[in-house]
Amino acid sequence: MVTIGSKGYIGAAQICGPKEQVDKCKAALTVEGQLASGAVRVQYLVPIDTNKPTSLENIHRVQGVGVSARLDLGFPG
Repeated sequence: MVTIGSKGYIGAAQICGPKEQVDKCKAALTVEGQLASGAVRVQYLVPIDTNKPTSLENIHRVQGVGVSARLDLGFPG
């Protein structure tokens, strides 16, 4: 996982589910938003089948699996 914003993060995601579906996962995409005028940050982690998401057309969610753990290491942005 790589997330860039006001501060950069690099990390890892643990994917759980049937082995044949887990094997299709190459990365986890982070979709982020805010609620309550920015007081609450929401992140949705989506297992995807590419580790080079160059456009929305080549990103496909892997069905039947989910993200069970996440690790983020911060570095100055």
